[in-house]
Amino acid sequence: MPPPLLLVHGFLSTRSAMRPLARHFRRSGRTVDRARLSPLCIQDVRRLAVQVGRSVEALQEATGADRVDVVGVSQGGLAALYYVRRLGGTERVRRMVALGTPFAGTWFAAIGVPLFGAVSAGVWQSLPDSDLVKELVGAGPSPEEDVVSIAREGDTVAPPERCRLEGARNIVLPGRLTPWTHQTMGISRTVARAAIDALDR
Repeated sequence: MPPPLLLVHGFLSTRSAMRPLARHFRRSGRTVDRARLSPLCIQDVRRLAVQVGRSVEALQEATGADRVDVVGVSQGGLAALYYVRRLGGTERVRRMVALGTPFAGTWFAAIGVPLFGAVSAGVWQSLPDSDLVKELVGAGPSPEEDVVSIAREGDTVAPPERCRLEGARNIVLPGRLTPWTHQTMGISRTVARAAIDALDR
């Protein structure tokens, strides 16, 4: 029986948006829950990481599992990595898989600054030169963490080179350059299959 799985959504997303991905994972025989995060995930990523931790603990309590797997989509992967790397999450997380997560930051976030910058710490933290990105990358991998980063060609929000993470297993899936390639990371059957394979490996 595989470990239970927690799904973490990203910026401007919701728990409901994770339903298609949850269905894919349940078909693979997993117990799946979706993280309970602040509305639309526009808050400080560090705050979201604390909420990821609480969701992990709740899933452990509900299932009796010693450790769980975590899949983060887009900025949800940043929050999940912060939990794993900076808040002691390696004690509770067996393996983390990030889907389309710009660990090196993304200049696409600059588009969101005029729209959300006044109310969202998260949009600033997704920029390549943000303190959060420097903190996560600068911390480097711990010997205990097990992270897989899955990117897709044609993703203009989180191109593969921005998703590459030192110490992680970095996977690039084929894809087409479209305006919605990034938005389909959480619903694509191909991406879900790659994530399941990464968790099973």
